[in-house]
Amino acid sequence: MKKHDALSNICSTREASEMLGVSQRTVQLWVESGVLKAWKTPGGHRKISLSSVNQIIEKRQISIEMQRFISNAEFNILYIKDQVTPFNLIQNYFSWALNKVKVELMPNAFDGIVSLSRNKPDLLIVDVEKEDVDCIGLIKYMKNNQEFNSIEIAAFTSMPASLLIDYVGTNLNIEVFEKPISLMHLENYVGLLALRKKYK
Repeated sequence: MKKHDALSNICSTREASEMLGVSQRTVQLWVESGVLKAWKTPGGHRKISLSSVNQIIEKRQISIEMQRFISNAEFNILYIKDQVTPFNLIQNYFSWALNKVKVELMPNAFDGIVSLSRNKPDLLIVDVEKEDVDCIGLIKYMKNNQEFNSIEIAAFTSMPASLLIDYVGTNLNIEVFEKPISLMHLENYVGLLALRKKYK
């Protein structure tokens, strides 16, 4: 009986992709990022927690309701990161969860500044580490330049949030996401910013 109950609480990658309406590759990315809970059997087969799939489905329903409030107002994100994989993960997640959100990738702080001068996004996300003086400098530059006052700033980092705040300045209002990033937390944050933008 216990074995039957345990089996009823798991599903395969294919089954999860069908339930969620996404590709199996997207399911794999969500597993690797911690969005979905999973493990591998001794035979090497990935099994996914059905409860974590159901949580995503419930979250999707909330996102649909949020989109009704957001209406046709698009929300633009500029993401500065030198690796494509995390960008693809975030882009794919938002195309599924909040399809009015558009994400653009820039590989470094210099290209980011050029893009910011041309097209001002609603949110800048900077992937920053302790030794990344360019990205830390970019955050400081933006916060000290009135031209960018309307842009919200978030940072992804492996550092403790308090340490990053020390680097960029305690007077700067930024949202810090410590790695590993919770995509649901990020989605809630972006959804609230999008609502704020609509009702300004």
